[in-house]
Amino acid sequence: MEEIWRAMRTSHTERAVTLLATDVQPGATGQAQIQCSSTAGVLDQCFEVRFQRLLQRASYDLRVDGAIYATFRADANGSGGVVFQNQQTDSDEGNWDGAQRQDTENCSGGTADRRQSGPTTDLEGARQLAHVLLQASLKHADRSEGDKDMPLPLPTALTPVTNIHLVEVVDSSGRVGLKGNFSGTSRQNMVAIAYIGLCPASGLQASGETLISFKARGKSRKQSMLVEATGLAPGSYKIVINGNTAGKLNSRSGHARFMKTKKKNTLPLEIDSVLAITSLQVLDSSDQIVLSGRLGNS
Repeated sequence: MEEIWRAMRTSHTERAVTLLATDVQPGATGQAQIQCSSTAGVLDQCFEVRFQRLLQRASYDLRVDGAIYATFRADANGSGGVVFQNQQTDSDEGNWDGAQRQDTENCSGGTADRRQSGPTTDLEGARQLAHVLLQASLKHADRSEGDKDMPLPLPTALTPVTNIHLVEVVDSSGRVGLKGNFSGTSRQNMVAIAYIGLCPASGLQASGETLISFKARGKSRKQSMLVEATGLAPGSYKIVINGNTAGKLNSRSGHARFMKTKKKNTLPLEIDSVLAITSLQVLDSSDQIVLSGRLGNS
């Protein structure tokens, strides 16, 4: 039976949409923002709505996808807002540090030295940098230092926040003063990174690592995959992700490296290609598994 060996997946998504005024409140402005971060098994979500130039000290409801989730009052300047936030542990992925130590020892190829140099240098540096960047993202640094609002618990019906579409600010008479829709027109920044350590088949001394990343900023998209392996017999190998061939690995002197980068300015969102990864295998010319790794619920 295959062992789950060193694996980690991290992601951070931000989306923002402008809330447009209706004839009810022609001078009003607003913005809605969602943030969702997942790293080392911890999921942090935030949904924030801000508005200006509504009626002074008037009461408004926040309606999301047809349901009301909060009532708030504009201040003396007609401004206000609300913040929902929650943090929870995703038990499917577990703790990175603990899982790394335990699973490395269980690998049939023996315990790997995490301080080794050589073919894993790029992966090690990229993995550490990604972890630091995504941890920083969890702090929601985009909010102003003067923001005094205490976050409210995020309603279960609004999770995951990435599924939120229509946002409306409604007055006491039920009329929509501001509205915006996250579908299709929102500004979006996303990062997703999947790291999988590869365990050798029984009797082999090979080892390997994989780093797959997706980055989006506005309309720009960049997706890359890096696979490195050592201890392989000379020959050609297939890289298989979730059962589909993703590339070829050529080993000459025991060390093999495969890198593929796709960069375009107008690509449809492909973040699911990283977040949906559950397994990666390296197959020899006889389609026998020589290296494999799993991630998440596989």
